[in-house]
Amino acid sequence: MTTENELQAELHRLDEKVDALLRLCRSLQHANQELIEQNEQLTQERAQLVEKAAMARNRVEAMVKRLRTLGQENL
Repeated sequence: MTTENELQAELHRLDEKVDALLRLCRSLQHANQELIEQNEQLTQERAQLVEKAAMARNRVEAMVKRLRTLGQENL
């Protein structure tokens, strides 16, 4: 038969396990929130880089067009 002390000890162990799980859950929630924020920041940075690359491509295309025009004028 299980004594009251054994039951109390088992309840104490279960309580400690629940506390550990709660700490782990909070830790994972915090880590998840940090990852969400990091993902949002990287998404914004990527959008800015895509925009800058498009602007640079447009400038290069305009320069190439001007150079071709100058080259044809010199013929």
